[in-house]
Amino acid sequence: MQKLIDNLRLSHKFLLVGLLALAMLALPMWRVVSDGWSSMAQSQAALRGVDPSVRVAHTVQLMQQHRGQSANFLSGNASAAAARAALEASSGKALQEQLDAAERFGDAVLTARVRTVQKDWTQLAQAVGQRGLSTAESFQRQSAVIAEQLDIIRGFVDRSGLALYPNASGYYLVMAALDHLPRLSESLGQARAVGVTLLNGGQADPGGQARVAGLVEAAYSAERHAQAALVLAMADSVDAKAALAAPAEQAHKAAQAGLALVESKIVQAAALDMPSKEYFGALTAQIDAQIALLDKAMQVMSAEVAGRVASVRNQLLLICALSGILAAIAAAMLVLVTRGTTRAAGLALGLARSIAEGDLSREMPPAGKDEMGQMLAALATMNASLHGIVGAVRSSSETIATGASQVAAGSLDLSQRTEEQASNLEQTAASMEQLSSTVQSNADVARQAAQLAGSASEVAARGGAVVSEVVSTMSIMMVTMAGPAAVAPSRATSSGTPMKPVLGNAATSAPNAASFQLVRGPRVASTVPPTISKAHSVYTPATAGSSNWAIGVWAPKRYSRQGSAKNSTKALSPGIAGCGNTPPRAAR
Repeated sequence: MQKLIDNLRLSHKFLLVGLLALAMLALPMWRVVSDGWSSMAQSQAALRGVDPSVRVAHTVQLMQQHRGQSANFLSGNASAAAARAALEASSGKALQEQLDAAERFGDAVLTARVRTVQKDWTQLAQAVGQRGLSTAESFQRQSAVIAEQLDIIRGFVDRSGLALYPNASGYYLVMAALDHLPRLSESLGQARAVGVTLLNGGQADPGGQARVAGLVEAAYSAERHAQAALVLAMADSVDAKAALAAPAEQAHKAAQAGLALVESKIVQAAALDMPSKEYFGALTAQIDAQIALLDKAMQVMSAEVAGRVASVRNQLLLICALSGILAAIAAAMLVLVTRGTTRAAGLALGLARSIAEGDLSREMPPAGKDEMGQMLAALATMNASLHGIVGAVRSSSETIATGASQVAAGSLDLSQRTEEQASNLEQTAASMEQLSSTVQSNADVARQAAQLAGSASEVAARGGAVVSEVVSTMSIMMVTMAGPAAVAPSRATSSGTPMKPVLGNAATSAPNAASFQLVRGPRVASTVPPTISKAHSVYTPATAGSSNWAIGVWAPKRYSRQGSAKNSTKALSPGIAGCGNTPPRAAR
């Protein structure tokens, strides 16, 4: 249920609330209208029961008069025959009207009873007219038909709802007019018929007088009840009081006068000497006064019932009109509230969606001061705040973007320089590779040079041996050619320092040095260390044009690891000249 309600649109929810409110309003309205309609129907039914009840009462009035004239006629008063016949015709016509009213009322049982009464009354009247009945039998049978008529009145009262009329005045009027007054008139009518019979006999009849006395007591009782009901009705209704006060008083006085007449002329009379016609006329006038009060009461009753029907109808119309107006106002208010609420909710939803989509430029129109309006105002404030925040963030983002662009530019520059360095490194690596190749080539060349140097050293060693021989030969030759003895170098160092000449046996303490001995005579000894791999004998004369010659020895520098060595030429001591294949040259 909650899920269903949550899934409904807001307008549908308001419509549901409106329907529920309408249902809540419809239930009491239906109750009120139903009660009013029932009351109006009850009043209309009661109003429909007034007419047949009054018609029955009038028919009873004619029947009572016919009963009295029948007693007058059957008791020996021939002058009453015409009046009785006229009453027979009048009562028959009244019975037909009564039957028509019963048929209009629509109650089949009461209608059947009215038809039975009509049939019995017609037969009874014809029998009386033909003097087929005795006075007592005619009185008894006609009284029985009249009693049935009074019971039919109570049937119309009950079936129409007159006895259950809600207003007190109406109830008391019904009781007075359709119960107590008919019984009063019936008691007076019977007293009239019995009194006429007694008066026509001309002699006192204790039994008949006692019977009339009982009827008088019943009449007094009915008259008291009728007057009490009328007083209560007039106390409850101003209209009833205004309409019935005078007729009720006249009927009361007439009843008292009639009952007094019956008591004085029949019940208490020692001699029944009053003319029957005068007695009949006096009591008929008293009974007619009661019937007139009945008619007046029923008129007031009918007016009250009709007024109640109109009042209830007007109340229903007013209630329906007011309910319709209130329902229309409520519907209009519901529509306005629904429209305002849904409009505010729609605006809030649109603003929320715009914010969700990133559109903060939407403006919110002014709304009310209710909760929805406050929510819209809060959303508008939030939108403005978000707009400011987004603006600040955008400004910061632009600043960050500018810095990022600069950083990107620097990174690009750094990348370019890195690429350049990488290129340079690649070139350096290539150069290193070339250098390595060159070094490798140089190493190969150096090995080849070392090999060549080794070969040269061997050649030099062989050359040294040859030079030694040459030197030996030259020494011999020089000794032979020179006069003084030449002093040969005594020592030479491996660093190229000039060796001092020694004569005779000489020796060197330094490695890689050559030592020579020069002797006079034919024998010269020389020693050349075999470790010299490359040597050149360069001799420089100490003095140009000197006749003294000395043997000079060139000591090579220290050898490298590869076995190659470079030679340098140093000046020898004075007096040393070169010999060999190279001619003497100036000292460097």
